[in-house]
Amino acid sequence: MAVLCEAISVVIKTKAIKEKFTGGYRGFYQKIPNNTYCSDGELECIGFLSSQAVGEYVEILENNGLTFQVNNEPLDLCVVDMLRGPTMQCEWLEFHKIPFGEGKVSVAWLFEGTRIPVDGMFMTDNPLKLYTPEGWGYENSMTTKHILVEEDEALLSQYPVDEASLSEELEVVPTDKLH
Repeated sequence: MAVLCEAISVVIKTKAIKEKFTGGYRGFYQKIPNNTYCSDGELECIGFLSSQAVGEYVEILENNGLTFQVNNEPLDLCVVDMLRGPTMQCEWLEFHKIPFGEGKVSVAWLFEGTRIPVDGMFMTDNPLKLYTPEGWGYENSMTTKHILVEEDEALLSQYPVDEASLSEELEVVPTDKLH
């Protein structure tokens, strides 16, 4: 399973929301600020166009019980740039650009356990299905347009993206709030 990461995404462990978020899922859903939300049941993902909007949302998440980072390592959530990947090294998150139609899309999935490389990436036992925001279509997506707020370029990730890709096509699963 995997979530689509477009523009600058905040990716959150589903388990952390269940265990820590004030008001549980109802409280979490009330704090989703836009219609870019998608979930694969292990990760929740919300996309933003600017680092300022990301910072404001991360503050909301922290004020409601989640922890962004401890000792410069993501704990409950991670910020992901669609072009470069996680903005800091994140042991529990895998990020790759994978073939989709005539291009590639940026995806992330939860990875916890022993790391065994498969074609340059670490896979899980779960099938890799891509979960997208409800109504998402590749043709009109951020992936095809690469729209970001210009001032954010200097603030984006310092970590290079692994350009390895999967040879298989993905099944696209639109997501409305699963939980």
